[in-house]
Amino acid sequence: MRRGDERGQSTVEFALIIPLVFVALLVVVQVALVAHAQLTVTHLARETARAIAADPSTDVGLLIQDRTPLGTDDLSIEVLFEPSPVLGRDFVVVVVSYETARISGLFDPFTPQLKVRSQVKMLMES
Repeated sequence: MRRGDERGQSTVEFALIIPLVFVALLVVVQVALVAHAQLTVTHLARETARAIAADPSTDVGLLIQDRTPLGTDDLSIEVLFEPSPVLGRDFVVVVVSYETARISGLFDPFTPQLKVRSQVKMLMES
């Protein structure tokens, strides 16, 4: 049996805890989006490096459009060639960076930007 002063206790406790649960849920979703973007950027860098190592005349723009589930607006790709003094062949270096989307402005004071980056260095095929 409840006393009269305890009737609204569970409602008040729920009202106090629900914002914390909501923020925790937003954090989990944001971390999942950043992790997905990092995996995608790493895969894209490997695929691009492999395609250029096999055929240096590969059109990177078409390759990216075909192989990325990310939007190409915030995606940047750099392709560099480095000589290898030991092997006599060049290396291709592909750097892919992407600014991930924020699901809420709640994280702006803590993370000014959510940028993921991946770099792959691969030996050119002869």
